[in-house]
Amino acid sequence: MDDPLVRTPEPFVRGADRRVGTPRVEPARGAGTRPSTPGGRWRRVTTGRAKPAKAAAAPAWPAGGGAAGALLRDRDWSRSALGPSRDWPDPVRVAVDMVLGAPLPAALLWDRDGLVLYNDAFAEAVGARHPAAFGAPAAEGLPELWLSAGEILREALDGGVPPGRMRAGDGAEHVLVPVRGADGAAAGLLLIACPDAARGNEARLEAILSELHHRVRNSLAVIRSIARRTAETSRSVEDYAMHLDGRLNAFARVQGAVTRDPGSGVDLEGLVADELLAYQIREGSRARIGGPPVRLTPSAAETIGLAIHELATNAVEHGALAGERGRVAVTWRVEGTAEAGRLAFTWCERGGRRARPPTSKGFGLNLLERTLAYDLKGRCLLDFAPEGLTCRIEVPLTPRIAACGPPPVERPARPPGNGAGDPA
Repeated sequence: MDDPLVRTPEPFVRGADRRVGTPRVEPARGAGTRPSTPGGRWRRVTTGRAKPAKAAAAPAWPAGGGAAGALLRDRDWSRSALGPSRDWPDPVRVAVDMVLGAPLPAALLWDRDGLVLYNDAFAEAVGARHPAAFGAPAAEGLPELWLSAGEILREALDGGVPPGRMRAGDGAEHVLVPVRGADGAAAGLLLIACPDAARGNEARLEAILSELHHRVRNSLAVIRSIARRTAETSRSVEDYAMHLDGRLNAFARVQGAVTRDPGSGVDLEGLVADELLAYQIREGSRARIGGPPVRLTPSAAETIGLAIHELATNAVEHGALAGERGRVAVTWRVEGTAEAGRLAFTWCERGGRRARPPTSKGFGLNLLERTLAYDLKGRCLLDFAPEGLTCRIEVPLTPRIAACGPPPVERPARPPGNGAGDPA
C-alpha cells in the first residue's frame, strides 16, 4: 500500500508559486491521509501526521515594466472587468509582459470592450489622459484609437484575420498581432508602433509582423506545455495551482527581454538578475553574479530562464536563500575552442540548509536533467553536498543557442572562493 501523502518541505520539487488550475489529481490512499489545505507541498512519508510547510511569498507581478508596471502592480483591479490581477488569464499576463518590455510604444486591447494596457512609451502619446486611460475601455479613454482599432478587434474576436498593420487617427502606424486565449481563439489585439526607420519599408514591416506572429504562437504553445507538465508532476490540485504562476511569470520575463531588443538576443546576466530580483534578491546582498557577455536566442533563453527559475525557487524554499545567512553565486564561463565553444554555467549555494537529494523527480529536476538535454543538447550535474547545492550546466554555443555568435573562449582559471563558483 502506498504511504499517505503528508505536507512537508521537499527539496527541489516545486516552488512557492500560486495560481489557478484544476487538473484531476488524486492523493494516495492509506492510513493517515489528510484532506488538503492551502499552502505547502506534498511528499510521501511513513507517518500519518500532517505538518504545514512554510511557503515563500510569490514574486510580485509584473517584475519591472517602469512606471506602467508599477501602476499595474499597485492598482486594485478587483472591481475592473478584468478582475484581480492574480486571476488574469495566462495569455493576458504574457502579452502584458511583452508590452511592458517593448522598446517602442505598445498596447494591448483585450476583449470586446478593448480594455487597454500600455507601456511607458505609449503613455507619452496618451498625454494628460494617463493614467485614467490605463485599464479603461479604449472607447472611453482613447476614443481616437478605438475608432481605428475597435472594428479590427471585433473582427478578430469573431474569427476574422486582422490586417497586418493599422494607421491610427494621429497618423502613427502600428503592427497588429492577434493574441489568443487558452482555447486558441483570438481574445485581444497587440499593437506596437512601427519605428520611423521602418515606415515605407515594406520588407522591414513584413519581417516585424512575421516575427511577432511567430512569438505569439510560440508563447501559447509554451504556456500549454508548462501547464501540462506542471499538472503531470503535481500531487494535488493545490500543488498545481501554487506552482504554475511562478513558471509562467519566469517565461513572461523572458518574453519581455526578447521584446526589448528582438534582434540582439537575451543577455544571460540580465536573465539571472531578473529571476533573483523576482524574489527580492539583489546582487551584492546575498547573491554574486559574474561571467562574460553571453546573448541567447529567444528559444534558448526560454529553456535556460525556466531552469534558473527552478534553481531560484528551490533556493528560496529549501536552500541557501531560505535562511538569513545563506548566499548564492551564479557564474559562467565559455570553454572549449572557438569552433566548438560551450557555456559552463554554475549555480552554487552556501550557508543555508543542509542539501539533500530529492526523493522524487518533479518539474524542476525533469527540466534540468531531461529538457536541457533534449532542447539544447546540454547536460546538468547536480551535487547535493552537505554545505549546499551546486548545479553545473553545460550547453554548446551553437547558432541555435548563441544569438550573436559564440563569445571568445576563456582561458581556464581557478575562480575565487572556497571552490568552483563558491559564494565569497
